[in-house]
Amino acid sequence: MDRDEILRRSRTENRGQDEMEREVDAKAGRQAAAVGLLACGLLFLTEQLIKGQTNYSAWIIYCVIMCTMELSRFFRLRKKHDLINGTIMLVCTVIFLALYVRRLV
Repeated sequence: MDRDEILRRSRTENRGQDEMEREVDAKAGRQAAAVGLLACGLLFLTEQLIKGQTNYSAWIIYCVIMCTMELSRFFRLRKKHDLINGTIMLVCTVIFLALYVRRLV
């Protein structure tokens, strides 16, 4: 691929967004993930303390979202740590889903 082709593709990909906007979006995503983790933990602990039960549905949703984010990053950027994180989140999703289904049965 020659230089002009690379520049053309880059302009097409980045149309409508400047560098600052992309940086803000990335930071907002990281903050949302941290807040989501905190919210899931608080829901889990609250239900455990009040009812003495565990509900894994919030963890399933959180892990699916994180898995999607990490694997999407991997498919676009091809960074190994994104693949590892995405795979870990996928495994966590399967584990929480199995625990959730087991409680239903």
